Amino acid sequence: MNEESEGRERFGRCAKCGACTAVCPVYRATGREALTARGRIHLLERLPPAARPGGLPEIFSACLLCGACRHACPRGIDTLDLVRRERAVLPPEEGPTAQKKALTRKVLASPALLRLFGLSARAWLAAERLIPAASGLRLRLGLAVPP
Repeated sequence: MNEESEGRERFGRCAKCGACTAVCPVYRATGREALTARGRIHLLERLPPAARPGGLPEIFSACLLCGACRHACPRGIDTLDLVRRERAVLPPEEGPTAQKKALTRKVLASPALLRLFGLSARAWLAAERLIPAASGLRLRLGLAVPP
């Protein structure tokens, strides 16, 4: 089975019902359909890997990996696995460095560190624009999402 038919088999089960959209915190904050599981699946099943747009890193990095879409999916599609797989193949020049990833994972894994980091760095991060406007990390830290 080639990559394209494997993708169609995985995503073909999606009924595009919108149950994932209704529970997605990123969609509620941004209103962008492309940032929902349904939008990502639609993008991936319609475009072969070579023809995917440059905005793909933005679309997949905005996901909070909260799992709400996976739990809401009536067909049981593992949307978290989809996002993780796509993030793994993003070009390195588009994503954060290894040190930033390690620090981010450590902070996000610890509620105490996240609270401390969020309280002390919220205004500075927003002012310095170190977190991209469309990043799910802004929502996780309670930072304003620019229009």
